[in-house]
Amino acid sequence: VEFCNDESFIPEEGNCPTFLAFPCFHLYTNAQVFPNAIDSAENPLTETQVAMLKGKDSIIGKAVLSAAEKTGGCVEIYLQPMVDHEYASEYGGPYLTTQFPSYGVPERMDDDAIADEFDTFGNFDEKFQPIWVINEKKGHKPDGLGE
Repeated sequence: VEFCNDESFIPEEGNCPTFLAFPCFHLYTNAQVFPNAIDSAENPLTETQVAMLKGKDSIIGKAVLSAAEKTGGCVEIYLQPMVDHEYASEYGGPYLTTQFPSYGVPERMDDDAIADEFDTFGNFDEKFQPIWVINEKKGHKPDGLGE
């Protein structure tokens, strides 16, 4: 609860929200995680949606829901689907979508075509400033957590 009231814990930089980010370790479909028409990446996950997560994703999801309960809703969990391609890093990162695409990126699509085809709402690197929390044993280090 103390961290929820401390603006310096995870500060916002400009208009980009800063947050703790975890990669999904499993693949999901819209039917699993966004089963209802109103479910999307724009809303925090509910207990029912978190119950559909698998393995490590489930552990993280349940921990966040527990923290939300203890902090009076200060902490929330979102699942952000993205469309990525090999040159995305040159154009602001993966494209953000409200739900998972039902098929992959066709070959030879330019960025504008990808944005239109998948109804994206921006690029990851332009919209967010995540602090990635990843397992150091797998070669990744947390990005400045607690600095």
